[in-house]
Amino acid sequence: MLQISKSENLVIQTGFYTLEAFVYDDGGPLVVTFEHLRGQGRAQHRLRSGWMVNYLRTKRVSHLAVKPGRNDWYRRQGLTEAFQYLKDSGFLDRFARVITCGGSMGGYGALAYSGMLDADTVVAFNPLTTLNSRLVPWETRFQNYATNFDWDGPFHDAAKECASARQVYAVVDRCYDLDWKHVARMPSHNLHVLNAPFLQHQLPLYLHWLGLLEPFFDNMVQGRIETMPFNKVLRDRRELAQYFNVLENAPRVRSSPVFSGIVRRFKQESPLMGS
Repeated sequence: MLQISKSENLVIQTGFYTLEAFVYDDGGPLVVTFEHLRGQGRAQHRLRSGWMVNYLRTKRVSHLAVKPGRNDWYRRQGLTEAFQYLKDSGFLDRFARVITCGGSMGGYGALAYSGMLDADTVVAFNPLTTLNSRLVPWETRFQNYATNFDWDGPFHDAAKECASARQVYAVVDRCYDLDWKHVARMPSHNLHVLNAPFLQHQLPLYLHWLGLLEPFFDNMVQGRIETMPFNKVLRDRRELAQYFNVLENAPRVRSSPVFSGIVRRFKQESPLMGS
């Protein structure tokens, strides 16, 4: 049977960013995706697909992919001007609600610009709220990005910028202190925490390996993340090498020969992904 799918395409090119939108239905949701860190130091081709875009296209979900030319933590000129154009032109008014999402660096982008995009919902995996050393002196990662970009200008603290969203979902390993401290900075009135202990960073990758990232996006688009069976994530993480690698180094496990032996045995007996 012949199926024809039509969409409206919009591309905004700035000096440092490419914003590419595919619109399928006015009145539905718009998903705005922000990319995570890519290869160190390499310029990225502006015609590449944005994060999760191919999946959203198969589902005919209207989306806007924000694609930086380099790993700049969305801190360079042109991005806010592009977002302002989308507001002033009435583009954002075409949609029932706006959802911003991303992981790590992309989580910062999803949080930091949620207010400017009038986002109803924010979904941030391993979100980073800022790299301003005065605000997060304990943040020891990403030092090059903390010093090479301005972390004092507008939108430098994503924890403040996400306050206007109706709902903010943080998918995080609460046992991983560096990530959890960022989430703890965020406002509590709209915050929902989805905990994935002993997986640490790169949670979208691990959810993808478990076959759970796409169902998560389905629930996100349909406005029912609360119905996502996150207990399945907690159960199925035992299929990931990362889970056992982190667990092996947990203080309680390392200090106990009994616990260490149990973890080693399960790790050896299980066919693990990402090992």
